[in-house]
Amino acid sequence: MNTKTTIITGASSGLGLECARALLAGDPSWHIVLAVRDIGRGTEAVEQLGEPQRCAVMLEGMQPIDELLRSSGQYGPKVEVPDDADVQTRLLAFIGRDPR
Repeated sequence: MNTKTTIITGASSGLGLECARALLAGDPSWHIVLAVRDIGRGTEAVEQLGEPQRCAVMLEGMQPIDELLRSSGQYGPKVEVPDDADVQTRLLAFIGRDPR
C-alpha cells in the first residue's frame, strides 16, 4: 500500500480545514499534517475532522528520531504528561508544547 502524505498550511480553519476534510473524505489513507500557528486551534481542527487517533501515527514516527528533532532547534524539551493522556496531548508534549 502506498501512503500519501500532504502538509496543509492554514489548516485550522477555512480553506485549509476544508481541504483536509475533502482529502479524508475522498481517500482516508492520506496522512495529513495540519500546519497551524495556533496549537489550540489546530487541536480543535483535528477534533472537527474526527481523526484524533491519526496523531498516534505522527508521534510513533517522531519518537525514534527524538534526538535528531531536538538538535534541529525546532522542538523544545518534552513536557511531562500523565501516561494515560490522550494521543493529541502526548504529541503536543513531545514537541515541547504545554498542552494545558
